[in-house]
Amino acid sequence: MLAVFASLLVRVFLALPPVVIMVLTGIALIPALTSAIENMLSEKSERDAALVEVKALFARRASKPQTT
Repeated sequence: MLAVFASLLVRVFLALPPVVIMVLTGIALIPALTSAIENMLSEKSERDAALVEVKALFARRASKPQTT
């Protein structure tokens, strides 16, 4: 049934402003991110290493200039 409306759905999605598309994709990623964080912090013995890795990742990301 979804295949019948796929072309229309793609056209509507592509007609949206880029900011709206970014917001929608960000919202869609929330469950995956929360699951990954939950799995990362579940093992008590590896929790500190996981947090250090995340901090390093965000520090590298923040130091790079953003391009649009």
